[in-house]
Amino acid sequence: MEEKRSEPRTDKIDTHHHFVPDFYARGDPSGWLTPKWLPAASESIMEQLGVKTTILSLTALGACILEGQKSFDLARRCNEYCSELRDKSPRRWGFFAALPSLLNTKAALAEIAYALDVLHADGVTLFTRYGTGNTYLVVFVHPTYPVDTTKVNESMPQPLIDYPHETTRTATDIAGTRRKYPGCKVILSHAGGALPYLIERISNGSKHGQ
Repeated sequence: MEEKRSEPRTDKIDTHHHFVPDFYARGDPSGWLTPKWLPAASESIMEQLGVKTTILSLTALGACILEGQKSFDLARRCNEYCSELRDKSPRRWGFFAALPSLLNTKAALAEIAYALDVLHADGVTLFTRYGTGNTYLVVFVHPTYPVDTTKVNESMPQPLIDYPHETTRTATDIAGTRRKYPGCKVILSHAGGALPYLIERISNGSKHGQ
């Protein structure tokens, strides 16, 4: 007698789902290959996996691929693109807003205000290498490369190994932030990197360092 396969749950929320609109792919000067992306392709995956809602975000380097005003313009265009997609199907899509470089504090804060107050984004995306004073905010932390894009070895791109470690290091760097800003919810990508496996060592080390 064949066992019945249970249908996948359809109430899942995917908080780590990158989108690559064509105008973003054209803006990458690094030479890295950018995958083709269409909303329909993501919707197909969502159906297969029983995902009810997907929260879209840009991967590294985000709008920081460009500099100055161009970075601000790219972030704004990406956020308005996601907002339009969400408005057409609000139960299916949400988004974490893209930001220009945080080194331009005024521009970054302006885009945070616009994305949250006008576009009603679900939160913002910060990368591991570069805060915000907003107390009530969802922050999705995604790793980026530390210095350059040198491969781990001839056949292994750096992100496969180093990105999870970047997330782990950032999690330890921001230890205590939740106590200082209890309304700030932080989502660490890639299941927290190596944090679940190192948490006891980190905890013990913190106690000895106090």
